Amino acid sequence: MHKNRLIIISLFLFLIFSCSNTQKIQTPLKNSKTAILFISSNESEAKNWNPFFEKIKNNGQSLTSYFPCQNCTFEEAKKEVTQVYHSINSSTHAQNIIIIGHGEGTLLAAELSFSKFDDPSLKKIILLSVIAQNYKEIIHAQMTTQMARDLFSESDLNKDGKISQVELPEKLKNVAALNENFTQGDLLRLLEKQYQGFLKLVEKNNEQSFILGRPVLWFRELFNSPSLISKASSFTRPVTLIHTKFDNVAPFYANAFTFYNKLRSLKKETELFTIKNDEKLYSNEEALALIFKKMVL
Repeated sequence: MHKNRLIIISLFLFLIFSCSNTQKIQTPLKNSKTAILFISSNESEAKNWNPFFEKIKNNGQSLTSYFPCQNCTFEEAKKEVTQVYHSINSSTHAQNIIIIGHGEGTLLAAELSFSKFDDPSLKKIILLSVIAQNYKEIIHAQMTTQMARDLFSESDLNKDGKISQVELPEKLKNVAALNENFTQGDLLRLLEKQYQGFLKLVEKNNEQSFILGRPVLWFRELFNSPSLISKASSFTRPVTLIHTKFDNVAPFYANAFTFYNKLRSLKKETELFTIKNDEKLYSNEEALALIFKKMVL
């Protein structure tokens, strides 16, 4: 039974993290004073932003959307996005470039800004739902506490702290035994074992292996990479941080505040905005209006 639990949860996690093996780079507009480079985590995430992308282009601003291919390691993605940046510079001759990162894209956006510290055309960095602390801690939270809390929030209809057979959602039907009531603690312990198994796969699998839709090296590189909080002194451009109440479901997103305070303590130009509702950024009109406003120089 325990083996079946792990298999089911593994499949569930794979659906959360997997992405397409292609990348789409939109053709930037020439003769635009401002060029926007939007960096997403993956293709499905980028598609969620398409209505916003259309608004940017309709406003006459140059837009390039980038997301790492499924086969890329993080180091390869850094090289790719740097090439994309060079292409924007050479093809648009824009006076101003703004880098926007979302989710895992915030890590690439930050690294790109570090490498372009001497480029006068780079004016601003906007980080949406920033990943500010160590990536390993974030993955741990996503695979354990966040998932357990989300599943129980959806399924514990009578709020008694247990999921009965009546309340059991379809995605958990092969996880729980037929006659047992699942508590959040039971599920959390199971997910913790799952996470430990995931760590072993990351450590032991060869470099060509894939886990959760990413190369093993993607996780190894980011697990060993310093957090953005520890790299705060490397930011040389104004940093705008925007997130919604939805991001705070996972405790690691509270580190946006730690990151913001760290930047301020270093006398960096920064601002933090929290949209106080439970919608995701790309579906929240208030957030989209704010992002659009912050793109204006």
